[in-house]
Amino acid sequence: FLVMWLAFLAMFLLRLPQIFEMRAFYNDVLKIDNRLLQTVSWSTVVRRLSEAQRQYRMCITQRELSGLEITNLIMRKENYMIGLYSQETLDVRLRVPFAGGAGYPFLPMSLDKSIQRVLHSFFFDHKSNVKAQVKGSNASDHLQLARNLRFSFRLLGLTSLLLAPLFIIYRVAV
Repeated sequence: FLVMWLAFLAMFLLRLPQIFEMRAFYNDVLKIDNRLLQTVSWSTVVRRLSEAQRQYRMCITQRELSGLEITNLIMRKENYMIGLYSQETLDVRLRVPFAGGAGYPFLPMSLDKSIQRVLHSFFFDHKSNVKAQVKGSNASDHLQLARNLRFSFRLLGLTSLLLAPLFIIYRVAV
C-alpha cells in the first residue's frame, strides 16, 4: 500500500508544473479566476479560447477556432485510440480455448490506460503533436518504428507481469 501511495505521490509531484501552467493559462490568457474555475460553463471557456486564439495564435493552422475544433484538439489522443480499436488495429478480444467463435471484447481499464501510455508516448510529443519521426518516415524507418513499438509493448507486458502481485495486494487491501 505504501509503495502505491508513494508512486501516486510521485506522479502528482511530476505533474505539478503542468498544473501550475494550466492555472496560469486560465488566469492570464482566458481571464478565468480560480474561484470561478469550478463553475464556469463550457461555452464560456470555448468563447474565451476563441478570443485568445485571435490574439495569441495558439493554433497556427487556423485563425479562428470553433467549439468543434477545440473539442477535436482536446480529444485528439482519445479519438486516435477509438480509431485503433474500431478498426481492430488493436485486437482486444479474449479468446477462450474450446469456446469457438471470434472471442469476446475484453479490455480492463488498467490495460487500456497502459496501452494508451505506450502509444501516446510513442506517437505524440509532450504538446500532443504527432512526432516528426512518425509522420515523415519512409518504409525502412517504418520497420524500425514497428520494432521499437513491439519492444515497448513487450516491456509493458513484462512490467505488468512483474507488478501484478503488488497490484493484486493493493486492490485487495483497498
